[in-house]
Amino acid sequence: MATYESRFNTTTGDQTFTGSIDPAGGFTGTGGLATDTVAGLLPPPTLMSDELATSLGFKEYFHGTNYNGGVAPTVSNMTVDRAVFIPYQTQAGEWRLRFNIVGVGTGNNDAYALTINGVLFKNITNYYQAIAILDMNTQGITGRSHTGRANPNTANLAILFETIVPLSIRFGLSGDVDLESKPTWAY
Repeated sequence: MATYESRFNTTTGDQTFTGSIDPAGGFTGTGGLATDTVAGLLPPPTLMSDELATSLGFKEYFHGTNYNGGVAPTVSNMTVDRAVFIPYQTQAGEWRLRFNIVGVGTGNNDAYALTINGVLFKNITNYYQAIAILDMNTQGITGRSHTGRANPNTANLAILFETIVPLSIRFGLSGDVDLESKPTWAY
């Protein structure tokens, strides 16, 4: 049986957990914010620092809202209804970004690029990172398909249309993509 003590400082002050692990019977412990699921090693997400919550993928960032020294994640080339970004760091130290964007594009074209400020999509040799596109004006209508990708070494999400379409349409994009580094607006 191993005995340990774990301490962490949260916005509520010092928290302490003391416990023991028995391979045959699990663990027992007292004090702090410890529970069976966190074993006293991490505070709940609502008590985490912005930096820790970001690296673990618990912090949401919203289009047009200022973070980290007054910098806001924004999407260019569309009228945004809602955009949410969740950057996180993998165990290998690489940064990734989950996102969901809904808005209205304008113009006519067979390709369209949106720009998310403060990010740089990873350059992966001979590989585009796919994103999902939903044309909210033609749900269930056949004959019009769209594909999307994160363009490497840019902050651009490309939407590729099967045919030339008016872009004064509402569409949504979502994905989980590799980044070259942590977004500039993230804690």
